[in-house]
Amino acid sequence: FKWLGLGYHDMSQAGTSVVQTDERRWLRAYGGLPHPNILGGFLMAAAVLAISYYLSLYKKLEKLLAENQEKIFKKIGWRILFGLIFYVIILIGLIFSFSRNGWLGLALAGFLFLLYFLKQKDKTNLFCLLKLALISALIFASLFSIYQEPFLSRFQGKQKLEQQSLRLTAEIGLIW
Repeated sequence: FKWLGLGYHDMSQAGTSVVQTDERRWLRAYGGLPHPNILGGFLMAAAVLAISYYLSLYKKLEKLLAENQEKIFKKIGWRILFGLIFYVIILIGLIFSFSRNGWLGLALAGFLFLLYFLKQKDKTNLFCLLKLALISALIFASLFSIYQEPFLSRFQGKQKLEQQSLRLTAEIGLIW
């Protein structure tokens, strides 16, 4: 799809972002962007926005339940469902970008949300955030169980490409 700005990425070619394992090379998701880490950054930001959207809708839903407004309740309920579906799709894309910085950014954002809700003593948003964390953990665990090989390679960092990536990241100062 060259007209959409998408290019072909041959994983056997040098310069293509892959996850190298003992048995094969796994192509990382590019998503129409020049590099998977850029996709990871965009998807991490989109996931944070989807979480915020979901939490705000859930707060509205709680208020409508207290006021007993059934008509609007159905409208907001569908929005919550679609917000959750969009979050799941964004999360799966983030996972398949194999962007460690994207994963770390989402985990940090979740932790900051958690601290904020604990400080505010906001039980509703805290409960919703914990639900989203459980959904995220289930998605990650199911994908990990299917694709153990590239995940283990990415986490362990023993392969030549992973060590090169970590060394380059440390040289430019992205790891403190």
